[in-house]
Amino acid sequence: MSIIDKLFDYSSIVYSDILVRFILAAVIILIGFVVGRLLGKVVHRVLHEIELDKMIKSATKRRLNLEEATGRVTSYLIYFFVIIMALNQLGLTTPLLYLISAAIILVLLISFVLAVRDFIPNFFAGLSIQGKGFIHEGDILVFRGMRGKVEQINLTETRLVTKTGDTISIPNSLLLKYEVKKSKKL
Repeated sequence: MSIIDKLFDYSSIVYSDILVRFILAAVIILIGFVVGRLLGKVVHRVLHEIELDKMIKSATKRRLNLEEATGRVTSYLIYFFVIIMALNQLGLTTPLLYLISAAIILVLLISFVLAVRDFIPNFFAGLSIQGKGFIHEGDILVFRGMRGKVEQINLTETRLVTKTGDTISIPNSLLLKYEVKKSKKL
């Protein structure tokens, strides 16, 4: 066997290995993107079935589209991991890529925690206020030097209207934390 034949055999082995890796990476990406899209739609549908947006709107009186956003985030996270798997199949992943993905996940988790940090205590305080029933709409309250008539109580905040017509929104967690007095006159 000549040197040229040996080089040809070696190069065909190398090229076939690269071709197989490339085809596997392409298959991983195709299947992963289909799965990501389907799971994103499933998450959106499940959240829509439990009426998450309606519950949030009734609790906060604000329209948020969390159903769709959560579905999209699910799809994008799957896409991200599929791309990493495809790059790994091609032999292109490095510890730096893993470090970048860990940093992105950490930023997303921190953002989520910061976003719901105030919502959760106010939500549970709102449940407590409505459950105990010690504050009702129409009551006149004195709270930390402010006096106003209770206009609305929802799960995250209580709105007071002052004598001058100003509206004050008080987070429910503060109503449980500080002293609240009922008054006869505005």
